[in-house]
Amino acid sequence: MDDKTVAGIKEEDLLSEKENRENKFFLTIISGNGRDFGKVYKFSNEITIGRDSGNDIIIHDEQVSKKHCLLKPESLGGNYVVKLIDLNSTNGVFLNGERVFSSILNSGSKIEIGDTILRFNLNDEIEEKFQAKIFSYATLDHLTGLYNKRFILEELESQCKISRRNNRVFSIVLIDIDDLKGLNDKFGHIAADEYIKVFSKEVKDNLRGQDIAGRYGGDELLILLPETSIDGALKLMSRMKKSIDNLIVDFRGYQLKATFCAGIAQFILHARDGISLIDIADKALYEAKKSGKNAIINAKVNYD
Repeated sequence: MDDKTVAGIKEEDLLSEKENRENKFFLTIISGNGRDFGKVYKFSNEITIGRDSGNDIIIHDEQVSKKHCLLKPESLGGNYVVKLIDLNSTNGVFLNGERVFSSILNSGSKIEIGDTILRFNLNDEIEEKFQAKIFSYATLDHLTGLYNKRFILEELESQCKISRRNNRVFSIVLIDIDDLKGLNDKFGHIAADEYIKVFSKEVKDNLRGQDIAGRYGGDELLILLPETSIDGALKLMSRMKKSIDNLIVDFRGYQLKATFCAGIAQFILHARDGISLIDIADKALYEAKKSGKNAIINAKVNYD
C-alpha cells in the first residue's frame, strides 16, 4: 500500500472531518422501479435503506428487505469514509457485483439491492443537477408537473402487487375536467393549458404525502390512494371538490373557471389488476358525466 491510500481507499475518495461537515455524500438510483429511478439523495449522517416507510431512503422494490442496508460515515485515520453494512437482508447486498456484508465505498461505487442499483458519489453539484433533470424528464409530465402516464401506470401495477402481498386496500380516482374544450374554444389553447397546469397543482396540494397523481390523458388525471378504502377516497375527493369549486385562474385578464367529474374504484373489491381497475373507474366517471357533470361517483361492484 502506498502513501496515496488509507485502508485500500484512494486519497481522493477521503474527506477530512471539516470537509465532511461542509459537504455531503449522495446516492443516485440508476436502475430499478420507475418510481425510484433517477432520484438523488444527499446525506452526511448515518442512513438506512429499505422497503419500509421508516427508512431514510425508501425503495419500491419487492426484492428489497424492509430494512436492507445501512450507510455510515465514519472517521478513518483522521479522514471520513462511508461504510456500507448489510442489515441481515434476505437477498443480500452487492457492491460492484460482489456480495458484501460490510465494506468501504469509493466514489462511483455501485450498490445493488434486489433489482435496484444505487451509485455512490462524493458531492458534485453539476452531477446532482444533471441526475435531477434526468429524473424529471423520465417521470414527469411537462405541463402539469405531475407524473407522466408511463410512470403512473407502472406505479399502479406496483400498488397492486403490494396490496396482494399484504392484503391491503387501495383506491384509484380517475378525474376529467368538465368543458375544457369550451375554455379552449373561447380563450385559446394556451389558456386551456394554463388552467390544466393550475388545476393539477391544486389537486396535488389537496393530496396526502403517500398519494400519487399523474396525467393519464389530455384533461384526465389518475390518482392512486394507498391504504385507502373507497369511502375514504370519496371523503378526500369531496374535500378536493370544494377547493376546485373556488378555483379561479387568471389568464391575461380573463377569469377561467371549470369543474370536474371523478370516478372512484377500489382494488380487489372492483378488480384484481390495474388495467381492469382503471376500466371500472372510467365507467364510474362516465356515470358522473351523464349525471350533469361536477360530480363524484363510486364504482358499482358489478357493471353489465
